[in-house]
Amino acid sequence: MRLNILKLLLAGLLSVVVADIEGDALVDMRNKLNATSTQLSDWNQNQVTPCTWNSVICDSNNNVVQVTLANIGFNGVLSPRIGELMHLNVL
Repeated sequence: MRLNILKLLLAGLLSVVVADIEGDALVDMRNKLNATSTQLSDWNQNQVTPCTWNSVICDSNNNVVQVTLANIGFNGVLSPRIGELMHLNVL
């Protein structure tokens, strides 16, 4: 019984860690794209998951699967940390 509870706790912690990694990667991408204060302003690194951010779509497991940045007008470069978005299908 205790082992099952421990497994559930560890699974919950893993999903938070993955969300933090994806959120950090997205924030780095926003910074590298030189987003202004009004562009992607709701991308808050302190949130548990980036799945609530505008332009970000996640699957049922809270993995980032799509980021829609068309027609926003960035002038920077794409962050190499995009590779940390392991489930990303559409950019």
